Amino acid sequence: MKYSNEEIYLMKKDKILKNVIQKNNSIKFKPRKSSYFNSLINIVISQFISTTAASAISKKILIYFNTKTFSPDQFIDLSIKEIKSFGLSTNKSKSIKEISKIFHESNLAYKINSFSEADLDKILLSIYGSWSMVRTDVQVI
Repeated sequence: MKYSNEEIYLMKKDKILKNVIQKNNSIKFKPRKSSYFNSLINIVISQFISTTAASAISKKILIYFNTKTFSPDQFIDLSIKEIKSFGLSTNKSKSIKEISKIFHESNLAYKINSFSEADLDKILLSIYGSWSMVRTDVQVI
């Protein structure tokens, strides 16, 4: 069986995924439909709550901004209190504000693919803190 570059990468990184890929013969990779920023905001929103609750909060925020995806500019001028009013905790509101600031000020969306795994971990830890660090290797491929 010939594996794609993505499958080879995943099999080298994770023994469990290696077994899954080998048992299933292949994984279909779909093009990324949303931005890294949008994905990170959804990760923050969904941390430690049900999928239903996370979906409702995301939908409420997207309706407020009259858009289908999140962007850094939407949160830049909002206070922590305003972000919190969407139904988020103080920590989540601070994380969203910090992610927005970093993406807005550094054009991170355009640079993120060039970072090493260690650099990406450092950036994510600086944003999320150890309380909510999530491995995003699969999303970064």
